[in-house]
Amino acid sequence: MEETGAVGRVSERTIGAYHYDKRLFDGTSVRCAVEVFALEVTEQLVSWPEQAQRQTRWFGLEDAATAVDEAELKAIIRGFKAG
Repeated sequence: MEETGAVGRVSERTIGAYHYDKRLFDGTSVRCAVEVFALEVTEQLVSWPEQAQRQTRWFGLEDAATAVDEAELKAIIRGFKAG
């Protein structure tokens, strides 16, 4: 909700995991491990805390996979099956 205004139900199990290098303000980077959970969106809020810092866009699975840089995340998105 904080970053996108999306509200809904989060899956109890991960649908995958990936790693990426996060760039810090001082120019250094740190390796991050991310677990991915599916979210069934039930509501899109009109306003949310980071609204001024983010742009929300909705994608189909293939377009979403194309939009991300991390190869591992692309694979997770492409392998996702709504259920």
